[in-house]
Formats: sequence, C-alpha cells, structure tokens
Amino acid sequence: SIINLGYMAEIIKQYSDKRFMIFASADKQTGSAEFNKKLSLKRGEVVFNTLVQQYGVKPDQLKIDAVGATQQKFGEPQLNRVAIIEDND
Repeated sequence: SIINLGYMAEIIKQYSDKRFMIFASADKQTGSAEFNKKLSLKRGEVVFNTLVQQYGVKPDQLKIDAVGATQQKFGEPQLNRVAIIEDND
C-alpha cells in the first residue's frame, strides 16, 4: 500500500489545482454501525497523514469521506475494507 500511496502522491502533486477525496469504508459483515464509522475514519486518516507527512502532499488538496459500512462498492465484504482516492473536482 505504501508504494501505491507514493504513486498517488506524485499524481496529486502534479495537479496542485485539484482536490482529492479519500473515500474510506468498512465492510458491513462485521462490527456495529458506530464501530465501522470510526474504523473507516481511522483508515482515511492514515492515508491522509501518510500522503501529507511522508510524501509532502498539501493537506488542502485532500478531504476524507468516512462512510463506515453505508456504501459498499464491492460485492465481497473484505474488499470494502478500503480507502480509495478519487478526483473531487
């Protein structure tokens, strides 16, 4: 994942006028709604902090959308334990 974040950081820094959303989720098969919301927020914060502190991305280019288990993008539960970086513009 660190290699992928390094790659994403380079892309984000190339587009300094763009904003990016860190979509962070959890799977609905485990944990309560409250637990999954907190878990997805922590997942998003780790990605945010790594991009900013380790790779020098400007914090104002990033926003976290921690959805818990309310949005399941993938059919298999474990695949929804994810943080996805999306173009927010």
